[in-house]
Amino acid sequence: ALIIAVIARQLYNLGLRDVLGELPDEAMFFVLYVLGYLVGPLCEKFGFRVIWPGTKTASWYALLRKRALNFVVLGYSGDVWFAMWARENLKLRARKAFHGVKDSTILGGMAGAVFTLSLVATFALSGEDALLARIIGRTEGPIIAMALVGLLGAAAIFIFRRSVFKVKPVQGMIVFAIHLARFALTNLFLILQYAVVLPFVPLETWLLFVTVQMLVQQLPLIPNRDLLFLVVAMEITR
Repeated sequence: ALIIAVIARQLYNLGLRDVLGELPDEAMFFVLYVLGYLVGPLCEKFGFRVIWPGTKTASWYALLRKRALNFVVLGYSGDVWFAMWARENLKLRARKAFHGVKDSTILGGMAGAVFTLSLVATFALSGEDALLARIIGRTEGPIIAMALVGLLGAAAIFIFRRSVFKVKPVQGMIVFAIHLARFALTNLFLILQYAVVLPFVPLETWLLFVTVQMLVQQLPLIPNRDLLFLVVAMEITR
């Protein structure tokens, strides 16, 4: 209620008519937005079916509320709430419910890091890293650092996998692939949204925007990643 009240006051101060006037006129933009928003919960539906075989499928309500709590209220609060929801509604033991959510969250983070590293490496290897270099300095450093962190993290997870994960290796690989597909599809819809509104902008520019956005999302202890991304985007476009 407090968040809604703050948003309402901000809209009143800015002028609702002016805000609505800034929205795109193309209906396809909003269709793509909704589709991109639903990709996450849909992929998680499949992911939790793999983690908890033999149970009912998680409801859209639960997955959408999980997302809203994580992004709007407090990071990971949605995961905690969803674990409690799964325990009550899917008739799971508390330990199994919390471990399942924890495993999915860790695998999702790993998939996000791999996807980001792939985007950055693609720009660097194709020789089109000038804009990235202007934003984050020389790209070799971040790429090497991310690769080392990824390798060390992968090695640590492999060594201590029985302590870190409760899912079986095959289950973990399937869930990891589902999260990787989630990142790819979400960003594909985002690029399509950009392209619908600004069709004259080259595809490489939108790929760069997505790459920077993914980089910003991987940074820890950033209170407002959307604001940081906006500043970086303005720097890119001048």
